[in-house]
Amino acid sequence: MDTVVNAVDVDPASTKKAAAKQSDGDIRMQDPRQEVSNPGIVATTERFAGIISELENKIADTP
Repeated sequence: MDTVVNAVDVDPASTKKAAAKQSDGDIRMQDPRQEVSNPGIVATTERFAGIISELENKIADTP
């Protein structure tokens, strides 16, 4: 990794945050503290989550 980092002239210390791992072992792509400030995106995401929940409930109720 140091060879690649040095080849592109990047400070390895600044790459530690980008290489942080999540609890499931995947590399975190965004800062977890970053908040979404677009209310339209938030509303759409909440509606989508509601639709998925309804579908899961319908599937669970299907004999």
